[in-house]
Amino acid sequence: MSISDVFKSSNYSTDKYDLGYIDGFYDSFLSKYEKTPISFLEIGVGSGESTRLWKDYFYKGSKIFAGDIAPFNHIEGVTSIFGDMYSSEKASKFPDKCLDLIIDDGPHSEESFILLMERYFPKLKEGGNLVIEDIIISEDRKSTRLNSSHVSESRMPSSA
Repeated sequence: MSISDVFKSSNYSTDKYDLGYIDGFYDSFLSKYEKTPISFLEIGVGSGESTRLWKDYFYKGSKIFAGDIAPFNHIEGVTSIFGDMYSSEKASKFPDKCLDLIIDDGPHSEESFILLMERYFPKLKEGGNLVIEDIIISEDRKSTRLNSSHVSESRMPSSA
């Protein structure tokens, strides 16, 4: 079952579908994770609705972590982390090479992107993936939100 199918089968209050991420990117990108448990971290969960979607989608037995600076609704089967996820303290909760997938939907600032790469890229397993959502580009007071048609993949190299 695709992430679109899961989304449409229940009532998830997340903007990821309206922004085109669900069927425009995640349907094909996440298919490799359908049949095996993974270790997954979402940073910037808002109310927790997208985390609930991930939990319902990923294979049973997956380890799902959700972090946000503000409290959000507890989701059974998900490890909740409250506080600044870009701090050394929060990043140190994860050993190196322990995560298959990280999705960052945090503050969308240049500083957060730099800290994410410095502190979390080493947390990815070989072949693991890091997705940064909603990158905003500003030029001469014009803003452009990059959507699913602009997505590129960052992946830890696999051993040959």
